[in-house]
Amino acid sequence: MSIVTVLEKRAGFFSNFFFLLNHYIFCKKHNIRYKIKSDNWTYKYKDGWIDYFDGENLNYTEFNHTDRFFSHSDVLENYSIMEYKQHIFDIYKYNESTTKQINDVYKELNLEKHQYDSIYIRRGDKMASESVYIPEEKYITLLLKKILRAKLYIYKRMIIHVMKI
Repeated sequence: MSIVTVLEKRAGFFSNFFFLLNHYIFCKKHNIRYKIKSDNWTYKYKDGWIDYFDGENLNYTEFNHTDRFFSHSDVLENYSIMEYKQHIFDIYKYNESTTKQINDVYKELNLEKHQYDSIYIRRGDKMASESVYIPEEKYITLLLKKILRAKLYIYKRMIIHVMKI
C-alpha cells in the first residue's frame, strides 16, 4: 500500500505543497510508502513534480488497488511547525535542470546568494475574493527603505526590467 498525494489544478503551488508535506510526514511516521501523482498538476510541463524536483522514486506510475489517494485539503494528522521544518527539504529538492536554471539567473543578474531581497506579488486568483489590490509602488517603497543603492529587477510576464536606483 502507498499513500499518494494527487497534485491538482484547484490550488496554488505552496498550498498544494503543504498538504503534500503533511501526507509525506504521515508516511514517514507510520512507515508507509509515499508517492506523488502529478500528471494533472497546474505546474506540469512534461512529467509533473519531477519537472522541477528530485524524486523519481516518488513519482506515481503504477496503479495498485490498495493505494490510498489524498489531495489538497486532506490533513492526515496535525503536526507542529517544527515537524514540517524537519522534513521540508526531504521533498523540496530541486533537480539538476531547475538548479541549473536558478544558477543561470544568479549569473545573469550578478546576484550573490543570500545577499538580495525578493518580492513575489500575487495577482490572478487571489484578486477574485481573497485579497485587495495593493499597488506595486507600496512594495517597492518598503524595499527601498531597507536598501540604499541597488539594482531593481522587475519580473513581469517573463520579461526582466532593470532599474538603477
